[in-house]
Amino acid sequence: MPSSLWKESVVRLRGTTKNDTTYGDSTDWDNPERLEISPCQLTPKSSTDANDRQFEGFSLIAEYGTDIRNSDRIEWTDPLGNVATFEVAGAPMHFRSPSGRVSHVRASLEDYDNG
Repeated sequence: MPSSLWKESVVRLRGTTKNDTTYGDSTDWDNPERLEISPCQLTPKSSTDANDRQFEGFSLIAEYGTDIRNSDRIEWTDPLGNVATFEVAGAPMHFRSPSGRVSHVRASLEDYDNG
């Protein structure tokens, strides 16, 4: 799907490093780095594991070279104004097409905290 058809916008959240000499460094999510990713597309997905547990989430498709890591979170505001946060599940995959027209990065997103 060419990026000209993508109509979504999300915010990539990247935790910063919190230095702690007692317990060691940790990821600080209180004040993450924020980067808008636009245009992009979210597509719903669901799967079932070997124990018949249902998992739901989204696939995020963005322009090739978009800086997304498996340790990031993605914040999305739906058309009704509800904000949902997802974790990137696994390594994002970068695809390059021979023509360059459909090159993209795809990341699997899982529910984090939408309470």
